[in-house]
Amino acid sequence: MEELEEICLAALEQLPEGVVIINDKDRIVFINQKAAEIRRIQATERIGKPVLNCHPPESRERVQRALQFIKKNPDRPFVRIVHDKEKDLFYENAYACLQYGQNRSIGSVVISRDITEKRRLEKEIASRMKSLEENNQELTRRLESLFTSAMTSMANILEAKDPYTNGHSTRVSKISVKIAEQIVGISPELKEIELASELHDIGKVGVREEILNKRGPLNDEEREHMMRHPVIGGDINRKEPRNPVQS
Repeated sequence: MEELEEICLAALEQLPEGVVIINDKDRIVFINQKAAEIRRIQATERIGKPVLNCHPPESRERVQRALQFIKKNPDRPFVRIVHDKEKDLFYENAYACLQYGQNRSIGSVVISRDITEKRRLEKEIASRMKSLEENNQELTRRLESLFTSAMTSMANILEAKDPYTNGHSTRVSKISVKIAEQIVGISPELKEIELASELHDIGKVGVREEILNKRGPLNDEEREHMMRHPVIGGDINRKEPRNPVQS
C-alpha cells in the first residue's frame, strides 16, 4: 500500500494539470505542484484548510455552487472557466465527486487545465469565420448587383428590339411594386418583385423579329411561336435549363 501511495502521489505531481483533492468535509488534503503554481499558493500552507478559504472572496460563492452541484449530482462534473487577469491566462476547472463504491462520497477533486491557447485559437477561428462571412456577404451583394444590371440590360435590349412595347416593362414593374406594397407591406421581397416584373417579357429575346414586329394578325404557326416566350423567359431565369424536348 505504501508503494502504491508513492506511485499515485508521484503520478499526481507529474500531471500537466493542476489537481486539488478535498475530503468530505470540504477541506484540502492534497495540492500538486501545478495547482500551487496556477493559484500562486504554497501547498503546505493550505493542506487541512477549508477549500473556500483558499479562494478570493469574490469567487467563493461560485466555488460553493460547484461543490454543492457535484454533491447533489455525484455522477456529473461541474466545469468553470476561470480567467487569471494578472497573467491573462484561462483555466478550465472541472469539479468531480470522489466515490468509494457506488453510494459513499469520500470527497471531491478539482482538475485545472490551461486552455489559454485553445481559447486563442477558437477566438482566431471565430474572427476568421466572421471575416469570411462578411466577405461572402459582400461578394453576394456584388453578384446580385451584377445580375440585376445584366438582366436590366437584357430588358433594355428587348425593348429596343420591340419599339411597340418601349417602356412597358418599367411600367409593369412600378405597378407590380405598388400592388405588392399593399399586400405584403415594406419587405425584402419587393426587390425581387421589381426585378421579376422588369423581366417578365425577357423571353421575347427568343422570338423571331419578323414575328415580333409584324404588322397585322399572326397566323397559327406565328402565334404558337410567340406564345413560347413565357417558357423561354422561365428558362432564362431558371438555374437549370428546361429540356428542349419538354419545352
